[in-house]
Amino acid sequence: MPEEISNEVSKRLSKIESRQNRARERESQSRESVISAMREATGQDGLLSLKSVRESLFDRGMSDIDPWNLIEDAEREGILHRAGEEMWGWVQ
Repeated sequence: MPEEISNEVSKRLSKIESRQNRARERESQSRESVISAMREATGQDGLLSLKSVRESLFDRGMSDIDPWNLIEDAEREGILHRAGEEMWGWVQ
């Protein structure tokens, strides 16, 4: 392959890799921010409520995230367990 074409292909591949890395980094930071918001929503009793999660997400500017879906996902993944009506605890 001619060097000129090889250089152009390498440049384009580098740009694609760079974009993918930035997207993965944003996703990782977003996940960490959501988990941090959930931890912040946890009371001294170790429980969090739908209301506290909603407020914590709102305070962090993440009001576009549905707290109910977030909690359901965390339950399915075994991160949270139901501790009462609209109350959850962290799985140890």
